[in-house]
Formats: sequence, C-alpha cells, structure tokens
Amino acid sequence: MDRSAAPAGAQREGSVVARPGGEDGWYVDDRCTDCDVARQLAPGLIGEADGRSAVLRRPYGEAETGQMYAAAFACPR
Repeated sequence: MDRSAAPAGAQREGSVVARPGGEDGWYVDDRCTDCDVARQLAPGLIGEADGRSAVLRRPYGEAETGQMYAAAFACPR
C-alpha cells in the first residue's frame, strides 16, 4: 500500500511502518527506494513488487515479528 502519512497509532521506522492491530498492520510507505535491506532481514515476509519492497504477509509469532521490526529499524529511509 502506498501511504505517505502514517495513520494514528503507527510506529514509523524507515519506510517499513507498523501499526498495532488492524487488517493491514504492516506496510511499506512511498519512501521505499528498493534497497533490499528489508527483504534480506525479513525474507518471506517482505518481498519486491513494482520496483519497491512490499509486505507479503503478516508475521506470526515473536520470531517473525522480530524480523519485521529489524527490517523497519534497518531501513535507511
């Protein structure tokens, strides 16, 4: 999803954005430069689509949630 402003309650780190709860709790915003950092840290959870990273599915469990947060914090944007 392409969103330039984080919704209320969102935690923004780089272009990977986390929002507690909701159907689309994780997404990549429009600042993504397709650098591949997030895909390397969360393979299977974050992939490439249309020249930028995209969340493929929500994380399940603590390990996958940790991968998503690692991707968010490592994002250079």
